[in-house]
Amino acid sequence: MQKFLYFFSLIIVLTACVEKRDLSKNTVVVDLESYPDGLHLFNSNSGSSSFIFSYTQTGLVSMNSETEKFVPILIKELPKADATGLLYFMELNDKAKWDDGSLVTVDDLIFSWKVSLCPLTDNAHTRNFYRSVVDSVFKDKLNPKGLWVKVKAIHYNNMNVVSGVTLAQKNYWDPKGALNNLYFNNINSDDFKTNKDFDKWFNDFNSADNAYKPENLKGIGPYQITELANKSYVILTRKENWWGEGLNGEDYNNFPEKIIFKTTTDPGAGYLSLKREELDILKNRGGVWISKFNRLRRNDKFNENYESKYVGTNLYRYLGMNMRPDGIKYKPFFTDVKVRRAMAHLAPIDDMLEFLYYGEATRQASIVAPFNNEADTTLGFIPFDLDKANKLLDEAGWIDSDGDNVRDKTIGGEKVQFKFKLNYYSDPSLKEIALVLKESMKRAGIILVPNPLDFGTLFGNAYDHKFDAILAAWGGSVSYSDPTSVWGSKSWAEKGSNFIGFGDAESDSLIKASNTNLDPKEHLKAYRALQRKIYEEQPYIFFWSEKYVMACHKRFDNIRFYRARPNINVSGLQLNYK
Repeated sequence: MQKFLYFFSLIIVLTACVEKRDLSKNTVVVDLESYPDGLHLFNSNSGSSSFIFSYTQTGLVSMNSETEKFVPILIKELPKADATGLLYFMELNDKAKWDDGSLVTVDDLIFSWKVSLCPLTDNAHTRNFYRSVVDSVFKDKLNPKGLWVKVKAIHYNNMNVVSGVTLAQKNYWDPKGALNNLYFNNINSDDFKTNKDFDKWFNDFNSADNAYKPENLKGIGPYQITELANKSYVILTRKENWWGEGLNGEDYNNFPEKIIFKTTTDPGAGYLSLKREELDILKNRGGVWISKFNRLRRNDKFNENYESKYVGTNLYRYLGMNMRPDGIKYKPFFTDVKVRRAMAHLAPIDDMLEFLYYGEATRQASIVAPFNNEADTTLGFIPFDLDKANKLLDEAGWIDSDGDNVRDKTIGGEKVQFKFKLNYYSDPSLKEIALVLKESMKRAGIILVPNPLDFGTLFGNAYDHKFDAILAAWGGSVSYSDPTSVWGSKSWAEKGSNFIGFGDAESDSLIKASNTNLDPKEHLKAYRALQRKIYEEQPYIFFWSEKYVMACHKRFDNIRFYRARPNINVSGLQLNYK
């Protein structure tokens, strides 16, 4: 008993010793969903890294958060293609400066492209994409601030790609010119040739020191990374006399003195942090956060202290059905479009939205979020309809022939029960979706077996086509996303992101037309035709576009939430604390 009283007293003392945060300080504390996989300028690839980079780096162009259109930042105008559509010109402005005060040069851009494209850089997540687009980069003969980027083929997204290079200062990273003799014809060759100098430079460049040591994490953005605590937080400190202050209106400022990205992977801990005003900004994707966020928004104290909102994203949830199974281990359950449409009719999506997401997600009919300007809004949502599903399954030959309440069909002389596994990442919110679908399918004589997996196994099996069906999600941009990797038939053959085996000559031609028509009207016509074809063939059950739960402390002015990443302009927040 005495030990218990002592322990209880100790808790009270320790709790009393926790100091309340000084809200008069011009420091923004931002919730981070997960700790970044490093902060290497080229090699890190997590969403958390990208969020932090939006304040430590600056690109040639940027998306205006309000208009969701690209605007020039380090260049005078958006890149323009010549008459061939294969050469893009850009001209650097006279403002952009590195931390040592020197201007950004064309040599910096050429150096940056070399590093981005070279097979020796540990950036496979972006390198292969850039190598498929960019052929070479060279100076303009007359204009010392002019640069040309030659692309390999005409593509609607080429302007975004050629202006999307990550910038690195040549004099800082390569003062001795180790890469001066590294040429683009060698970089892009299938028979890339290296040497000792290249190997040594890239080995040093790829070092973990350049991902975790603050003094090595250089950028041209308004903030410098000054401290990292593994799995805990990242601190950014404002640069004084930064060159870009006020550029492009509110998108480019550095009002806060510090930005602290604090990892709060547990929604419960994040919930308490908000109640205690220990966080200034919450940005987290729906799911398990929604019920907690709704509770917070019913709290008068929270509403007094925080501006909050649900913000739409271009991340959509889907159930993908294997349209090209091996027929042996993975049976041809979903090769018939009638079966796939029946599956869509058996998904009680409206009920799931209401009871699992509290209505805070947006139904989606095809591959583009409904608020995206390129979406075909004529496509209707597939309603839950048990009678319609039963009729379609009967027509497809899946019937209950033996009275065991499970549909079956004779395939190749073998009676096959309609019993399939649904693979998904082991997560409580996805488990809820799988269980709802299981009960719904059972009403139509279909046995759905939930199969939770770790992330690597889930997608490893998907790439190898070893699955019946998969519950997953795709992210995208508010601008055009090239559908080739997910919907091109070649992507299935090469074990790419077209896990399910969708595609034929018609869909491939629509993808090509979407990508190669530079005329916006012709591009949109082809892209919407592709959306309709996917809708009609029902390779996925399209669920919804998820939303971010977002909040910002009212001790700051200029609070605005956006669909475009990073969804809030942290550097533009101005302290108003009295």
